[in-house]
Amino acid sequence: MILTVCTGNICRSPIAAFALAAELADLEIASAGLGALVGNDVDPDTKTAAEMQGLAVPTHSAQQCTQELVLNAKAILVMENHHRREITKRWPFASGKTFLLGHFEGQKKIPDPYRMGVAAHMHAVSLILESTKIWAPKLKDI
Repeated sequence: MILTVCTGNICRSPIAAFALAAELADLEIASAGLGALVGNDVDPDTKTAAEMQGLAVPTHSAQQCTQELVLNAKAILVMENHHRREITKRWPFASGKTFLLGHFEGQKKIPDPYRMGVAAHMHAVSLILESTKIWAPKLKDI
């Protein structure tokens, strides 16, 4: 399983998971938040931004990042450095499999667009889509 993680699990990590799933049909992809807005669907502005950029956004239910998810993940892709620090603080064993989604792009971070307006969501989604295209072939054989 590949796990994508952000803060609330309603903007960045679900979009990254949906984008990876579209490229990697044979892999299980999940998303979670370190401070998840549990049960919430994808933020409406994020959904609009993703659909405008060609990504299908199915119904989603935000979930908290748990030890079980981290244990079962073969790779954990996070949006910002503080997510990586928090995961490795909570679960030190995960340090070797936790990477920035923008790892291969000079450690690019994906800024949180939550409550920042449609333009911020469009920008975050475009960054996510760029990064997932780079990750997908690297994750095929994981």
